[in-house]
Amino acid sequence: MVNKSSHISLHIQIRNELLGDILSGKLETGDRLPSENKLRTRFDVSRTTVRLALADLSRAGFIYTKPGKGTYVASSIIEQSGYRIPGFSESSRKGGTRIICKVLQKEISKPCESIAARIQLNPEEQIIYIKRLRFGNGIPVGLDNAYLPFKLCPEILDIDLEQKSLYDSLRDLDLTPIRAEQMMQVSMPTEEEKGILDLDEGIPVMLIERIAFLSDGKPIEYAKSTYRGDKYHFNMILGRGGDTHFFRGP
Repeated sequence: MVNKSSHISLHIQIRNELLGDILSGKLETGDRLPSENKLRTRFDVSRTTVRLALADLSRAGFIYTKPGKGTYVASSIIEQSGYRIPGFSESSRKGGTRIICKVLQKEISKPCESIAARIQLNPEEQIIYIKRLRFGNGIPVGLDNAYLPFKLCPEILDIDLEQKSLYDSLRDLDLTPIRAEQMMQVSMPTEEEKGILDLDEGIPVMLIERIAFLSDGKPIEYAKSTYRGDKYHFNMILGRGGDTHFFRGP
């Protein structure tokens, strides 16, 4: 029930109660949530208030909607911390998720102007382009596109990145990234992404762009990744200070 005299917004109270049902196991993965009408009756609130609560849960990745069918509890979420910025593989293993990486493409190419600018190259210089598909517990969860300066790490072409992570490989080459600039946004997937990630209609994706830097300030990688909104949760811990946080990448 909700407390209409509380200073806490009604939709927040509803969101928290539904979230409690999910986290406690009362609502399990794949369970269908009650309809908006039933929730409106249960909590004695307007349809708009119910929709705000559901929208919060959807943005956080706890539920998703199948048009014409209803709203369901999402399966296990991969959580990544924003304090140390661990990579996808490390975060997922800590959460108990079995990770498999499939390399779809790995080649030498010439960068477009925008990518060349991000990793401080001339457009005439070569890059290594790596496209990888991530699976969590057998389900496709992420699509990574990585661009590295060929002149700094040509050995990457000879490494099996399905057996060894990219950042572990860079460390072995004494090219350890120590800082990253990262941007994230929620978006709807392209038709290609929907197909590759096996997404149902209405499920959003998390777009992540990252530039990783070496200790001398040179960029070693520009990455653009797409992760399923129903499988990926980014948890950020904020604090004061200008500390440099070491991280591991995918």
